[in-house]
Amino acid sequence: MLAASYGTTMALWQDRGITDFQARILPRFARKLLANMFARNAKHATTHILTRDYAQRIIELTVLVRPRSLSIRDRRLASPPFRFGGIRQWGEKADQDEDQYREGDAPLGMDFANYTLGRLVRNRHPYDDHAGDYPQVKKQIFWRIYDLGYSLALFSSTDREIARQSWYGRQRGQESDSTDRYGKKYAWIAFYELAGYRTDAGLMEREDRISDADIDPSFPEKPESARLFERSWIEHEGSVRQWLLSGYQPNVQNRLILHSVGNLVGPWAMLNGHVNNETADKTIFAFFDGLFVRTKDTNDVIQALSLVEYPGNHHIPRPESEHYTYAGEVPWADTWRAQQYPQTIVLGGGQVPVFPTVRHYSWESYHSIENQTGSLSFPTKEMGEDLKLYVKIPSISMAQRGSYKPATVTVDWGDKPYRDYESFLFIRQDLLDGYLQRKDLSLVLAVWGERRANYRDHRDARQLEGKFEITNALHK
Repeated sequence: MLAASYGTTMALWQDRGITDFQARILPRFARKLLANMFARNAKHATTHILTRDYAQRIIELTVLVRPRSLSIRDRRLASPPFRFGGIRQWGEKADQDEDQYREGDAPLGMDFANYTLGRLVRNRHPYDDHAGDYPQVKKQIFWRIYDLGYSLALFSSTDREIARQSWYGRQRGQESDSTDRYGKKYAWIAFYELAGYRTDAGLMEREDRISDADIDPSFPEKPESARLFERSWIEHEGSVRQWLLSGYQPNVQNRLILHSVGNLVGPWAMLNGHVNNETADKTIFAFFDGLFVRTKDTNDVIQALSLVEYPGNHHIPRPESEHYTYAGEVPWADTWRAQQYPQTIVLGGGQVPVFPTVRHYSWESYHSIENQTGSLSFPTKEMGEDLKLYVKIPSISMAQRGSYKPATVTVDWGDKPYRDYESFLFIRQDLLDGYLQRKDLSLVLAVWGERRANYRDHRDARQLEGKFEITNALHK
């Protein structure tokens, strides 16, 4: 219920057509969450790390929408670290059915016990059952699932059937939509509750969000896009070797700034992108790596990039990624972080700082069949906050707060990420120009890629390619 409430809040907090939601419904709901989940002696306080996170973020968005709706004291109550609420005295109990499990009916499967529970113990290595307080953690999980009402006698038959059906599903390639056993559901509840308690107590590494985040409740929808480069970049009928040595340079300049993308009028400026074209024996790809550069360094950076023999292997700094940020949290939440590591371009005997234009949303799709958008790009936190952008959930386009007018547009076409596909992020040029002027920056877009042979096995390499220098297959 709280996940759905948070998803609804992310979708409606900037919806100008439902002003009653921002003015009355959301603040009232936030106050009820505070009273029932975060106040001292709150009736529904919990250490369940996901449940508490959903409620905390709803309150954060309420403060963004109506800063005066909650007092500073109330905001502190809903901010970590949390010192009270939920189970604060954990019991311990050994596995009372240790030698009786069969046919997959154990509440803690091998991977869950080893990897999932292992993440609750600082510095534990896989398969080390004696590291730190791991034995205590395992007993606490059993204590809690028994306290919740789990018993092997009650669920064994059903869980064995679920395990069989899951096995059949995996044989048919249906790994992602398997059903959790009842025992595992109990174990997940205990895991999330213990994760919250141990985070509060400083017994595990504090994260912006636990990696076992389950679903993205903003449910971003993959955009339906037309192809940006209508013609394939592979129209070569000769041998693979001739293709590799052809010196082909795809024409990209007329796609870097567009008057319109689909039916959205701009002009639009490209911030970042990637293209891959593939046939049975040939592949060509291109990266469109956008970098913000201090105005005074622009010409030097362009020259330095032009002289790089091979732009791969991170010679051109790549964007950083977020794996556990919900799409609706871009860019306002602390889960969508500012640049974490300084990036530079080597210039002569020194280094010049550069700044990424985008940050990747890399939600791991194995968490849920409901979140299958794959990797997407959004403007960096620094740019998004400066322009006061928000994501228009459930779409992944962005607008400025108080407006519906699109500020960004994503092109995501094809069989991503393996065969023919295109992925680009564009921003409205007037917004980009204003940002560059305020920050005294320039946008440099480095475009490079390679022509490659597709090997059916390793023996094909020399037969297809012969001997040549890697620079013969580059385009820059």
